[in-house]
Amino acid sequence: MMYFSTDYVFNGNGTRPWEPEDAYEPLDVYGQTKAEGEVAVREHVKKFFILRIAWVFGVNGKNFIKNMLNLAKNHTTLRVVNDQIGTPTYTYDLARLVVDMALTDKYGIYHVTNEGDYISWYDFACAIFKEAGISTVEVIPVTSEEYGAAAKRPYNSRMDRSKIVKEGFEPLPDWRDALRRYVAILKEMAASIVFPVEMARIADPQFFHQQPGRQQTPPAPLFDHARQSLRLPLQQGGQPVAGIQEQRGMDQPEGLSRRHRSIQLRIVYL
Repeated sequence: MMYFSTDYVFNGNGTRPWEPEDAYEPLDVYGQTKAEGEVAVREHVKKFFILRIAWVFGVNGKNFIKNMLNLAKNHTTLRVVNDQIGTPTYTYDLARLVVDMALTDKYGIYHVTNEGDYISWYDFACAIFKEAGISTVEVIPVTSEEYGAAAKRPYNSRMDRSKIVKEGFEPLPDWRDALRRYVAILKEMAASIVFPVEMARIADPQFFHQQPGRQQTPPAPLFDHARQSLRLPLQQGGQPVAGIQEQRGMDQPEGLSRRHRSIQLRIVYL
C-alpha cells in the first residue's frame, strides 16, 4: 500500500528537520486525520509505504507557483511570508520515486521532497519570478502574523529526507531544477491547447493517431519529460511505441506490460 501523508502530522514548530519516526503532534484537523490514517495503515497493513510530502506542485490543480504567476499578471507588489520554512515537491519527480519504491519491499515511512536548501515561501516566490523572467513584481517579505492568513500553517516544514538514500533510492532532484523544468512545461502548455490527453502522445507522425476536431500537434517536450522521469520503455526494436490515449475507447500501445500501461495513464492526470 502507498499512503500519502503530510508534515502537518507534526506541530510545525522548531527548526530541526522532522524525522520519519518523530512522534505525532498534529497541527490541525487536516493533520489529525492524516495522522489517524497513518496509524490505521500501520496497524492493519503489513506491507506499506507512507510518504510524507510538502509544498506540492504539478501540472494539474492549483499550487503556489501557478498562484504567483497569476497574481503577477495584475500586481506590481506581493506580500509573501518568510518565516515558514520547507522545500517543494514536484509531482513528476515524486512519481518516479513512487514507481521505484513500488518495485521493492523496502517498506516504511519516508519523508519525500525535492532536494536542495530549505527555503521560505518568500524565497520560493523570488525564485519563481526569476525563473519565469518576470521583473515587474516586487516581492515583500512578511511574517505569518503580518500576513494574517485564516488557516494555521507550519513554521517548520523541514523534512529529513536521508532515509531515501539510505534505502538505496535515487533522491528527487534539487528543487531549483524541478522549478526550471516545471516553468518550461507551463510555457509549453500556454502555447498549446492540447492538454491533458494529447500530452501523452509521442510527436512522431508515423504513430500520431488523427482524431477529428482535435489539434494535431502534441506538445512532445511535455511527454518526453514525463517519459524520462518515469523511465518507461517506450522504444521497441529501435522504433518509438505509440503514445497512450484516453483510458476508455482508445488504443493501447503494443509492447508495454499492463503495469507500465497503467503508469503511463497516471502521467496524464498528474
